[in-house]
Amino acid sequence: MNFIKNTFTFLFGVVVAIAILEIFLRIYNPFPAVVKGNKIILRANARNIIENNVNPKMPSKIYTSTNSNGLRGRNLPKDPENYVKIITVGGSTTICTLNPDTGTWSYFTEQNLLKQNPNVWLNNAGLNGHSTFGHKILLEDYLIKLKPQCIIFLIGLNDMEREKKDVFLLYDQTTLETFRGKLKNALLNSEIVGVLANVYRKWNTNVDVMDNILDWKFENSKHLSVSEDVMQKNEQDIKEKFIPDFKDRISELGVICKENNIVPVFMTQTLPYGNLMDPTTKINMATAQFSDGVNGEFINRKLNLYNKALIETCIEDGYSYIDLASSFPKDTKYYYDPMHYTIEGNKHVANFISEELISQGIILKN
Repeated sequence: MNFIKNTFTFLFGVVVAIAILEIFLRIYNPFPAVVKGNKIILRANARNIIENNVNPKMPSKIYTSTNSNGLRGRNLPKDPENYVKIITVGGSTTICTLNPDTGTWSYFTEQNLLKQNPNVWLNNAGLNGHSTFGHKILLEDYLIKLKPQCIIFLIGLNDMEREKKDVFLLYDQTTLETFRGKLKNALLNSEIVGVLANVYRKWNTNVDVMDNILDWKFENSKHLSVSEDVMQKNEQDIKEKFIPDFKDRISELGVICKENNIVPVFMTQTLPYGNLMDPTTKINMATAQFSDGVNGEFINRKLNLYNKALIETCIEDGYSYIDLASSFPKDTKYYYDPMHYTIEGNKHVANFISEELISQGIILKN
């Protein structure tokens, strides 16, 4: 009898302690999450310093921050109606996590456009790991309210071979209709669960950053061969299974923009890989390993399918696009790891984007 009573008392105490902790974290959370349940949580006025003692391509101290809207860039002017407002959307190659605030392609693009029009305001709404699934929610929940004239989408890499059923709850509203989905959503909306998940992600990210990104050297790449049969089979699978849905998602983003008087501009993505010798390191970028079982030629062919699909969709639907992939030089000096740009790389990206935006007359539309 005492055992049952003590067990009940203990469990009751645990429940009370969890409830108190949940309430406390809702008042003050030292580890706020970017994704919670089926929502995106943007961190406003965040500040971060990343130490770099291993990669000479990057600054020794990398200062990053967000503004009052939770985006990278200047705060919205007090008279926003007098400005051409542009927002960039994408994954890690857009937010440029390991580039300082004044070293992203979004920053350099704004600086270029300001020379043409002093009333340009550009913010960076990139989020690590996000694909078109998350971009839709970000667009509907946040960006539309800012009433930008233009949104630039850099998409492709994070959509590769990604299905709706395989992605995080955030991107699949249908799962919320099931008991399991509702329970999972309730847990994910818990501040305690959010803190534990975010601390875990931060720990993993810090290890990954130091070991695999900041200390990345293309010269140390392993090399492997992939048979033509394997690549062709995979390409056919992508065309049949993934590309149609990817094109539909691009169209959907475009429709949402058009309905809200926003000009969507879709941009193809680049990689330093392909059938070439790297001009900087002199290594074979066709056989250089990109990931497990995937070499440079393989990943380049995969990405080309998505870039081609993006351009086809834009032509079919009448959306503006910028084919960065066809013009950006394949040279590792512009990358600090297999896909992310150095500051010099971001300058080149920005110069190309700026010229395209100017030629298309987008920054002249107040």
